[in-house]
Amino acid sequence: MRIQNWQSWADFSAQQEVIAAELKGMKSRGKTIDSEILSGLKTTGFLGHHRTPLDDEVFTAWLFHGISDEAVDQVGESDFDIDKAGLQLGPLYGRGVYLSDSCSRADEVLSTLGCEGLHAMLVCRVTLGHVHVDKSVLPDMAQIVRLWVEGKCHSVLANSAELADGTQEFVVYDKDQVYPEFMLVYRRVYG
Repeated sequence: MRIQNWQSWADFSAQQEVIAAELKGMKSRGKTIDSEILSGLKTTGFLGHHRTPLDDEVFTAWLFHGISDEAVDQVGESDFDIDKAGLQLGPLYGRGVYLSDSCSRADEVLSTLGCEGLHAMLVCRVTLGHVHVDKSVLPDMAQIVRLWVEGKCHSVLANSAELADGTQEFVVYDKDQVYPEFMLVYRRVYG
């Protein structure tokens, strides 16, 4: 199902402009912005046939976000609640919106919707901006959040698990960097 929330879209678009200006400033000061992260995403090229282009200038990507039963009814009516987002995974990287380029990873945090074993997840347009890559086994959450607060990064690639399937997980701390554009409702089928 396509989700359309004009206020969320306006907030998302405004935040993209802010991040574009910040990236321009970083580049003018000689900061190298790694764009290779997007080329390795499993969702690269995703939804291209629907003519829903992404803004490469601010490193926008399609990412999945698992949602709870309670959140399903609120999708489209309200923004992400940062105080609740990502709590299923624990606050390894602090309070933020936790997303993945793998739908199976997003599926791990879901619970049953209560009717015939249906589940739901969001496909989100996410502005990653300058990504801080964290490869530590036990991340220093305070230091990582400080990097974001000080404007040294816009998102985190939570690469500590180094999952064998190549799944990448991201954390963004500003809800306006995430626009939930589609909700997928599905039933798990085991082969």
